[in-house]
Amino acid sequence: MLVLLDKLFPPPPGGRVLSREIVGGATTFTALSYILFVQPAVLSQAGMDFQSVLLATCLAAAFATFLMGFLANYPVALAPGMGENFFFVYSLVAAPPSASD
Repeated sequence: MLVLLDKLFPPPPGGRVLSREIVGGATTFTALSYILFVQPAVLSQAGMDFQSVLLATCLAAAFATFLMGFLANYPVALAPGMGENFFFVYSLVAAPPSASD
């Protein structure tokens, strides 16, 4: 497994440890996973289908993260920004805040 990682990505200066790679990936996923549910919840207030936005969010985040990893060789996860979502929903569409807000 480490041989494949070393072929795809140059090893870091301190060396590569598989457990560190797994913990780093899990930490990154955990830190960004909120957007998978918050973005569809916000955009559904503008009349968008929750399931469709959820799928689009997953695909866009996965595609952008893979591009960042394989083309830029940079270990950064990318996901849609929430600021643009709130601007779109509450300024452009002017959806009223839900009762839970």
